[in-house]
Amino acid sequence: MSKVIGKFIKVRRTELGLSQNDLARSLGYNTSQYISNIERGLASIPFAKIQEMSALLKVEYRHLLNLKLMEEVPGFKEEFLKTPPALLEGSAASLASIPVMTPQLCDNWTDLRDLDFPRKISNHFEYARTDDPQAFYFEAQVTDLNLIGIRNGDLLLVEPSRRVDRHSIVLSVLVGKFRITKILPRNGEVILQPLEESGELEIVRREDVHVFAISELKRTLSHT
Repeated sequence: MSKVIGKFIKVRRTELGLSQNDLARSLGYNTSQYISNIERGLASIPFAKIQEMSALLKVEYRHLLNLKLMEEVPGFKEEFLKTPPALLEGSAASLASIPVMTPQLCDNWTDLRDLDFPRKISNHFEYARTDDPQAFYFEAQVTDLNLIGIRNGDLLLVEPSRRVDRHSIVLSVLVGKFRITKILPRNGEVILQPLEESGELEIVRREDVHVFAISELKRTLSHT
């Protein structure tokens, strides 16, 4: 478990004059045991609680996030230390290290309510400008040359907390299959419009599909 982040939380909590009970109740827990376990390195902060925790401790959430990732995600520390120094200066507060997910890794994502999942299995991280603590990159693997505007190897910034509007380009998940589509919601249904010129519309029940907003495309040198 994370011992460095536990020590950091304890020191910062003490500086602010907060008790373990104060912090626990502010996070929605009934007892201080949750905070006690984290500070002693016996438990880990859920990713979903990092933004709340950082606000209560009055620290930048990416600092708390990076401490957690360095200790808990294989390969993250090495990737972080390889980051060019220029990215860590000036506007660094707007940058976040987020996991890169491939379609193959996403195939193991069975519980779509578990947005901690991408960070649990990815060991490749890239920097992005995002305020969504659950953001991740989805690496496009294009087999259809008619796919509009996206090339093989491009990274698509997915922000699950972002609102999905009509005609948004999304990462849609239907029957466990992850696809890049446009979305056209209508009464009780969702119309998925493929980006491929030859693709056909799919009309599905709203409860049968999950959609995650794609907010940005990062062109890479690895596309073919």
